[in-house]
Amino acid sequence: MKLAVDTEIYINDLIHFYNHVNYLFRTDKAQKWTTEKTLTNKYLISGRETLTSFYVNKEVIKMEVLNNVRKLAKQENSVFEKNTFINRIGYFCVYGFESYNNIVDLPVNEIEEIITFIITSLRREENISFICAVNHNDQKCGHIHFLYYYKKKTKKIPLIELIHNGYDECKDW
Repeated sequence: MKLAVDTEIYINDLIHFYNHVNYLFRTDKAQKWTTEKTLTNKYLISGRETLTSFYVNKEVIKMEVLNNVRKLAKQENSVFEKNTFINRIGYFCVYGFESYNNIVDLPVNEIEEIITFIITSLRREENISFICAVNHNDQKCGHIHFLYYYKKKTKKIPLIELIHNGYDECKDW
């Protein structure tokens, strides 16, 4: 199995940010993507060492993510308000695949290793700070979302190439 990195997308404003974080940490049964397995999804937030399941209160998780981003913005003397997000916060998703158009589940026992590898790749670029990773194993094909912060307003950094270049030196998952 290989890793496939989906398109890098930027957060436009605070509303987009809140909606995306709400989607990442969704547990509400009224939401389209929530299933019986949703509470088994795992996440890692910057500043923590271990993956944690969604059994923790979702609102507490979302506040921790929000506070981490506020701290990053403060360190960069950036105002954490609407319209300061453009080209500052981005996200992408990682899937497993075996062959062209054949997406497969990421191996559950290797999720932590994959997340560590991607975070290490993100940290190679000094302009990027990791915010959180969320493993959604409650869907047809398990995948991992990554949310990160650009320390300085920037034009697109070829983040996907950065990850692929490092990945070429690693084992196949």
